[in-house]
Amino acid sequence: DWGSTADTLDMTGGTLTTGGWFILGYGSVNNGTFTISDGTANVGSHLYVGFNGTGTLDMTGGTININGSFLIASEPNSIGTVYLDGGTISSSTFIMTNGGLMDITAGTLIADGDVTTTINGYIGNGWIIAYSGSGIVNVDYNVTNPLKTTVTATMPPGPPTKATNPNPPDGATN
Repeated sequence: DWGSTADTLDMTGGTLTTGGWFILGYGSVNNGTFTISDGTANVGSHLYVGFNGTGTLDMTGGTININGSFLIASEPNSIGTVYLDGGTISSSTFIMTNGGLMDITAGTLIADGDVTTTINGYIGNGWIIAYSGSGIVNVDYNVTNPLKTTVTATMPPGPPTKATNPNPPDGATN
């Protein structure tokens, strides 16, 4: 809704199909949020997360298929945030600008062609992170998906964690 200052769409299943654009945060005063936990969203043209305003995509499951471009913070002064905590986003092209952030945990981003250099640049800029910055962003071309770039995340191996209040107490027998 281009006249509203805040709009949300929650998708928990089923299928959503658009013939054209899907825009979150159209104008400078607009704030749009799309939350998807299950189902399939088929976008006929482009998915904008922050066009001129503020857009948020919170994905914990499901599938988003974009026939055109997936754009995060596409215009100057826009803000776009994507939390990819599950599910799969597939697009023909993938574009981010300075106002964008993608935080990946359990989800997958797939883009047509070899865009590893572009995505590695976004990672280097801090625009794509994993596990709120403590994980590793994985990028491959033509390995996971033929002729496509696939982006996932993993947690780095860390030291084992210790119990904070063991019972029986540390050093006790039995």
